[in-house]
Amino acid sequence: MEEIGAQLASLFEALPKSARREIIRVLVEDRGLLKSEIARKMGVTPSAVTRFMRGDAAPSPESLAKLYESLEPEDQAIIIKIVLDYIASLLRTTAAILANITPLLDKHTHRLIQVSIEEVVDEAASLLEAAEGYSGAHSSHSQLGERFSSTPSAASKRDSMLRSRL
Repeated sequence: MEEIGAQLASLFEALPKSARREIIRVLVEDRGLLKSEIARKMGVTPSAVTRFMRGDAAPSPESLAKLYESLEPEDQAIIIKIVLDYIASLLRTTAAILANITPLLDKHTHRLIQVSIEEVVDEAASLLEAAEGYSGAHSSHSQLGERFSSTPSAASKRDSMLRSRL
């Protein structure tokens, strides 16, 4: 479980402060968790949770990882959804940028960028599969993978490309 906590802290560190604050807001306002309960689970004061919700501060990646590990699976799934929404937003932005610059790239560079995106999707899927209580991980990964794989053999092509880079 420690490995999952470290992975989560690393993931939460990559999230913008606004997304980290959103996690707290959703748990309090939408799920009805008490600020004092969240504070205890995070190892912070209740006033810190209030500051998170007001936007005056943001929770640390480590405290969010502690919170995640102490929550029920339904609440863990809420956090995963917020993280996935952020990742999906980044992927959409990246896809839009790539669509604009693709005509300017040579085939090899374009393929390397596509492989990098697929690696990110695979890493996100690994985190989801490792997170206990999240039953939708495999289907989410399949949907994300399909979004960035143009052919059924894209995974084998990606694996060959990765082997050739080693």
